[in-house]
Amino acid sequence: MTSPNLTPKLALIIAKAIAKVMGDSFNSSDIVSYYGNNIFAILMPHSNLQAGVKKIEKFIENLTLRSMIIAGKEVELMVKIGITEIKIGKKLGTSLMRTLDALKIANRSKTKVFEVLT
Repeated sequence: MTSPNLTPKLALIIAKAIAKVMGDSFNSSDIVSYYGNNIFAILMPHSNLQAGVKKIEKFIENLTLRSMIIAGKEVELMVKIGITEIKIGKKLGTSLMRTLDALKIANRSKTKVFEVLT
């Protein structure tokens, strides 16, 4: 859910801030990209599922520590994350859909920030 006061310019500023925190939270070998509709994707080719979850927890911690002041007001950033493992022999599209399913589960939760589907 986004604020009704969120203008396209403000959304871009926030997306750039989140991207900066992502750059600080992941390895240079991890691939961070913008999927669309305020959804980012991170591929971690040198991480197993457990290491990936630890990186996501670090990202959430880094994001929570950063405060954004826009137009004199503090903006609280909230993220929801879906995580899955890309397995050899499975189609990439299947893994992507599984990750989006995890994201939907996290989005529906009032308490969870991320969901892991294996």
